[in-house]
Amino acid sequence: MQDIKIDFSLQDMSAKTFSFRTLRELVEFNKHEIAAWEQLKSNLSEEARRRVSYDRLFQELTKYVTGLNTEQVDEETPEDRSARISRDLMRYRGQALQQHLAAWLYSGHPAAVRFIEIVNEENFDVANVFILHLTKKQLPELRHYDNFRGVMLAFEFSQVMDKAKQKSLKSFESSLGNLSKRYESSTSDLFTEGQERREALEAAISETYESSRQLQEEQAGSFQKQSAEFSTNFEESYSSWKTRIAELETLYTEKLKFSSPAKYWKKSADKYFCHGALSLLVLLIAMGFGIYQFYSLFTTWLQGKEIALQLNTLQGIVLFASIAALYAFVIKVLARITFSSFHLMRDAQEREQLTYLYLALSNESEMDKDSRDIVLQALFSRTDTGLLGADSGPTMPTGSDLARFLAQSKSP
Repeated sequence: MQDIKIDFSLQDMSAKTFSFRTLRELVEFNKHEIAAWEQLKSNLSEEARRRVSYDRLFQELTKYVTGLNTEQVDEETPEDRSARISRDLMRYRGQALQQHLAAWLYSGHPAAVRFIEIVNEENFDVANVFILHLTKKQLPELRHYDNFRGVMLAFEFSQVMDKAKQKSLKSFESSLGNLSKRYESSTSDLFTEGQERREALEAAISETYESSRQLQEEQAGSFQKQSAEFSTNFEESYSSWKTRIAELETLYTEKLKFSSPAKYWKKSADKYFCHGALSLLVLLIAMGFGIYQFYSLFTTWLQGKEIALQLNTLQGIVLFASIAALYAFVIKVLARITFSSFHLMRDAQEREQLTYLYLALSNESEMDKDSRDIVLQALFSRTDTGLLGADSGPTMPTGSDLARFLAQSKSP
């Protein structure tokens, strides 16, 4: 059910008015009245329950509210919808609920419970006269016993209610006097207690302020100490970081310097390998060709056949010796070129690996000038090709030289 604002009211036979500002309030009130009267009528007989119909009003009203159109029509504001629903409810109250309202007693009325008791002890007619005389002061003909009995019961209930009111009034006046005395005593006690609490609060505030001041001084001293320690640690760390950064910059610079030579030596090693392989192939072909020619010549000579080159003459011998010497010289040159190429390839590979070794040692430890000169001499010295007899250059560092270099680089 939507919570829609309405302007609606109901009045029971005792002239007690109930106003409702929302539709939800009206629905909840209906449920409460139906449940309350069902509870009051629970001990009555079936016939008596049928005649006590004070809850019939709310059953009818609940049916009407359930079927009520609470949706907004076209171009209708919430205020217009509330006014429309209120008009529908008041129209329904005037047309269909007037008879039920005249016979409705609020379940919370002081005489509601007594009314049910009279129905149970006497009958419904006596109870009806009782409630009509009590609420509307109606006086029926007293010649009928039920009417007379109902009026008498109403009179007795009124007397009891009046005495209860007077007793309640006297009790209220007595209670008011006692409350006045207790109020004066409580006021004095409260003032005294307030004064004591005020003094205790002031003492607590003073103590808290002093503790806060001491804590603040302790925190200030601790903060200064921690700040000094942090500053010292930061300066030491900063110096270490600065040194490490400088070392890394130096290492990076060295790497940039030696990266190009390392690439060059790698390319040179590949180039010399190709040259050596090609010269080795030519050497093998030349040797195969020479062996084949010598074998053919020797086989022909053994068979006693005549050959073009006569070895029994001086001219033939000189010619054969010249060809053999020239062949031997070609073989020797090809062999030296082959071995020189593989030698240069091996030298370039060693220089490349020595470069990486130098960079690794530079990263792990500092190098003195002598160790650096040894490595640089080995890296950039002239290479012995092996093609010339007097061809020589500075030798590569030996095992003892490298051991001495490593020992010096590891020592602090």
